[in-house]
Amino acid sequence: MSHVFTYWEGTPYAFTRVCLNSITSIFGSNHIHLTPDSIEDYIGLNLSVKKCKHLSFKSDYIRTMLLERYGGWWFDCDVLLFKNPQCLIKKNKPHIWNLIYRVSGEWVPLINNGILYSPSGSDWITSIAEDFRKVDTEALVLSYENEDIGQNIYEKHSVGNPNVVVGCEYDFNSSFNIDADYKPFWDGRIRLDSANYGIHIGASLSRWAAADGDLQASDILSITSLDELTSRFSKSLVSQYLNMKSQQ
Repeated sequence: MSHVFTYWEGTPYAFTRVCLNSITSIFGSNHIHLTPDSIEDYIGLNLSVKKCKHLSFKSDYIRTMLLERYGGWWFDCDVLLFKNPQCLIKKNKPHIWNLIYRVSGEWVPLINNGILYSPSGSDWITSIAEDFRKVDTEALVLSYENEDIGQNIYEKHSVGNPNVVVGCEYDFNSSFNIDADYKPFWDGRIRLDSANYGIHIGASLSRWAAADGDLQASDILSITSLDELTSRFSKSLVSQYLNMKSQQ
């Protein structure tokens, strides 16, 4: 069984803990959750990467180096996993998935590096790692212009590349209520069975929602108490999730 990596800096939010537990429930001891205290048990980081203030790039760098060295899966910590997606991997080729983004009022599938699979040392992940190593992290600070620098490297090496499979956007998105990623399923209408393998609740999407004046998504991702978290969702949705967990 492949390694399954996640990484988080700081104290995980309640929603983060639920997502991490969902990944462990599927992959068991193969799930390796790393923190700043444990990351160097697996990969070495130079000082400029350790101190990098662009945390999304730092996370992108870490996932890349882990997969280059060990191979396996990477999941962002906002992925709520329902069942094992290993059957999606064909001929052990690298995989990256589309996430559904809101662009000019429309929902469109675009490549996202939040869920990844690669054999160790694949041509695809090696090329990506080479580009990451070229980035000057010494003075790299998160800004609107460079927010997606790591994501853009993945897109560069994935669009039209026969060495990687781009997975279906509905593998990790609802096919019933597309707004679930934008305004996370407040009324229970999402029907969790309409999501094939899980739901990737994009943190970036919650920021976009906040920009439109909807703060609920951002609030959900920052709740620290599990009891408060469950109270913010409809009972029907919580019941759906608990029923799915009991059937695993």
